Amino acid sequence: MASPRRIPKTKSAYSLATRDLIERLSRLTIGEVVTYKELNQLIGGDVQGAQRHLLLKAIDYVWEELKIGLDTLTDIGLQRLSEAEKLGHTRRRLHIGHTYFAKTGRRLATTDFTQLSPLHKHMALGQMSVIGMVTLGTAEPTLRQLEAQPTPQPIQIDPREYLGLFQGL
Repeated sequence: MASPRRIPKTKSAYSLATRDLIERLSRLTIGEVVTYKELNQLIGGDVQGAQRHLLLKAIDYVWEELKIGLDTLTDIGLQRLSEAEKLGHTRRRLHIGHTYFAKTGRRLATTDFTQLSPLHKHMALGQMSVIGMVTLGTAEPTLRQLEAQPTPQPIQIDPREYLGLFQGL
């Protein structure tokens, strides 16, 4: 396959191939599938191989800038998601993130705190706190509890009332 078209001498601009992918993905209707074969023909390259980075950049742009959700259909292509389907997609990604953070936490737990300076102990405790928070927040039981809530409860304290607590820290 030929190399995808690029904009000459412009480092920050998307390649023409990426722009073509963005344009095609932005035209998908909810539930519509675009195949990898079609995308390969569009850019004259292999979006599952050597030019995968172009497709990933286009997917990021479409999700973040155009607010269009896409899901991968293994060895088939991409499907546009409805707003409700975006929740299922992000739920699967939360599971991936949970696994990654849990493993990172287990690795951090191997640290011998007796060999750390006070500054490094403080840094490690901060990292452990963040990892613990993310791991707990993305755990399957926590997600099930959140989904089981009948309706969101109103905020009992107006956040503006306690912002002053953080001044001067």
